[in-house]
Amino acid sequence: QVESMVQEIVDQWGGLDILINNAGGAQPSKGTVDSSPPTMMDPQEFLQLLQLNVVSVHIVTSAVLRLAMTQDGGAGGPGGHI
Repeated sequence: QVESMVQEIVDQWGGLDILINNAGGAQPSKGTVDSSPPTMMDPQEFLQLLQLNVVSVHIVTSAVLRLAMTQDGGAGGPGGHI
């Protein structure tokens, strides 16, 4: 899904110059911001929290970096910066 999203952006706009990877939240199963602290969560809820706040950011960032490294001036291109 993420790879196809990145490809759709490239197809429509000709490339991708910036990523603002803004993900975050509290316990997804509860849907509230003022949920219990991690020490009070059961392990499954904590894993869901990690999926939302850490793993999803890694997945999207990795997909965009693979693209950026192929673009002229991107992460792997001449003079590129991350």
